[in-house]
Amino acid sequence: MSTRPTHVRAAAALAATAGCALLLAACGGGEDDSESTSGETPSTESSGESSSESSSESSSESPTAEPFDGPEVEITWPEGWEDLSPYISTTPEGAEVQAYGDPTNQFATSVVVMSFGESTTEGRSYAEILEEQGTDLAELLELPGREVDGTPVTPYERVTDPGTGSVVQHLYPVELDDGGLVEITLVAEETEFASLIPTFDEILASVVID
Repeated sequence: MSTRPTHVRAAAALAATAGCALLLAACGGGEDDSESTSGETPSTESSGESSSESSSESSSESPTAEPFDGPEVEITWPEGWEDLSPYISTTPEGAEVQAYGDPTNQFATSVVVMSFGESTTEGRSYAEILEEQGTDLAELLELPGREVDGTPVTPYERVTDPGTGSVVQHLYPVELDDGGLVEITLVAEETEFASLIPTFDEILASVVID
């Protein structure tokens, strides 16, 4: 077991998978320097209970920022998982972000959720937004479709190597009828991903988008 403090391990995990959420990576989110995190450990939230997206607490919104007009996401997290949202140093404008991970494997297993309202997407599809940031969905492996909270979704797989071994990311872009967008990214080491599919399936089945 690592003797590094929780805040350092969590920040390092997010830095290692800085591109795990394509929209977060495109907008410059993630922690750039895991060692620069303050010595004070923000409170974490172990779950098993439903939690709503609370990333606004970790963002640096100005007093004049427009109120968030996007979808609220509630997810039931596995018991023992901890809130990593405070370690996301930059929340893209017009977005809410939440992230949870498993501390038993140094947060190598995690889920990142991003929500955007219509005022941010401006009617653009997920593919169009990524294309503007230089990412082509055609370069990713398309997975069998499924529903997330009743909305049909075409998920994608991406495999990266942040320098600590191959990491698999499954991306679930939930495009809503009102123009809102939710991106759910499942992250795990390549050697562990298959064994975690039941856990990830339970997380996806618990998603409620309001």
